[in-house]
Amino acid sequence: MSQTHSISEPELLRARVLAVDDDALIRAQLQHVLSRIVSEVRLAAEGAEGLALWREWQPDLVVTDVMMPVMDGLEMSRQIKERDPEAQIIVVSSSSEVEHLRLALDIGIDRYVAKPLDARLMRDAVAKCLRDAQRLQELRIARLVFDAASEGVLVTDGGGRIIAVNPAFSEITGYRTDEALGQRPSLLSSGHHDPEFYQQMWSSLKSFGRWTGEIINRRKSGELFPEWLSIVAVEEVFQHATRYVGLFSDITQRKREEDHIRRLASIC
Repeated sequence: MSQTHSISEPELLRARVLAVDDDALIRAQLQHVLSRIVSEVRLAAEGAEGLALWREWQPDLVVTDVMMPVMDGLEMSRQIKERDPEAQIIVVSSSSEVEHLRLALDIGIDRYVAKPLDARLMRDAVAKCLRDAQRLQELRIARLVFDAASEGVLVTDGGGRIIAVNPAFSEITGYRTDEALGQRPSLLSSGHHDPEFYQQMWSSLKSFGRWTGEIINRRKSGELFPEWLSIVAVEEVFQHATRYVGLFSDITQRKREEDHIRRLASIC
């Protein structure tokens, strides 16, 4: 007896999608297609209703027609992007007018899918938008960590120029961001270490991709201070470039406490 094997449906993406279209048949089609792609779908019949639902529900993605009564899809999209520039929006339209396409680009529409609706193209567009949204969220979180870290952070390009520093860097060193960007880390050099020290540091970075150790640096005020420094080489595959990320903390207080303990031990 022959057996038939059913083709399983692709796993639903965990996301909320708002679909906006004034044509009831198109809304039903969007509901049918999107419900096979994502876990939650809600519908609106025109832009003003869609905007109100977007504010209330905060979906992960908006799919909208262009030409609609009361408020069209482009005006709705413009207002959404004003409130959240990173909001993901797909325009689904049969309109091929250059002006509509130009306005969509100006607003920052993320994807364009032509009518009649193709389920495969829609799935591809939705998946790409949700991936973009995930990347943006990860970047926001990374930025929060970068800004909130109590350790100083500086990032250099492959040529050794500083391209980013965090607030703790400025607090520890005394250099503002605009004073540090474009400079080399030698901006902080104290003159305490000989060339061999830095040669060993770079040898470790080239061989193992990291270096960790204690170093004496100089604040903008001229004051010397000890820091515990970790440097990691980060390869950016798509740009074929290497970035160096330095994470450091001021260990002045720790060194004072160690000296105090040594003095006490010598007395005893």
